[in-house]
Amino acid sequence: MTLPIEAIAAILSDPLLPAEFAALCDCGGRLAGTASERRALELLRGLGQAASGRACTSVPVRYDGWRANEAELLLLPGGPPVPLACTPLLRSVSTEGLEAEVLPAGRATPEELAALGDTLHGRIALVHHEYMFGAGRIHRRQKYSAALAAGAVGFLIAGPLPAAAVAGSSGRRREPKHKREAAAIVRAEQPGGPVSISSEIVAEIGEYARFMTTCANTYVQPLMAT
Repeated sequence: MTLPIEAIAAILSDPLLPAEFAALCDCGGRLAGTASERRALELLRGLGQAASGRACTSVPVRYDGWRANEAELLLLPGGPPVPLACTPLLRSVSTEGLEAEVLPAGRATPEELAALGDTLHGRIALVHHEYMFGAGRIHRRQKYSAALAAGAVGFLIAGPLPAAAVAGSSGRRREPKHKREAAAIVRAEQPGGPVSISSEIVAEIGEYARFMTTCANTYVQPLMAT
């Protein structure tokens, strides 16, 4: 999609975009079911109402994605187990009862994993999380897959802040059926309103590119219609 120069200029000069993005980030990690998510939803309701002049309507839709009931991580130093703060990696498999040595693997680059050789076999890989919008970053799913391919029996990804959750997206499936259902409900309740879903705008997997292109498409639709 190529945007007209006027649309690009309007996006870049809009002071609300960075301010509203920062306000959404200030709500926290927005993990489903948490107070952080509720704060973000309340913020979006207010922003939507202010932008459209209409009362906000929350439309519940069926969720058929990945779920986790609980997660526990224990450090076994030779004495009593030490509980560590953890959050399960989205769409990962259960490792209940797993006990193994933890081996640092840096950013999990191909070079770092190659340097470890066979030492990762039967061990738990510990890798660094990276800023999701940074140039050259390696997505956590790539780190996860590479560690498993190298023989790791477990995977830990450490965030930059102590006891803080690692930022990431929802545990959605690649099948966009539930997105289409949600879009159909919104279009029926708000005829003529701009609605964009990422699976229709950018079909390829790629979190940042899909997010930015979908946002741009939604922003530009009213401009192109006038």
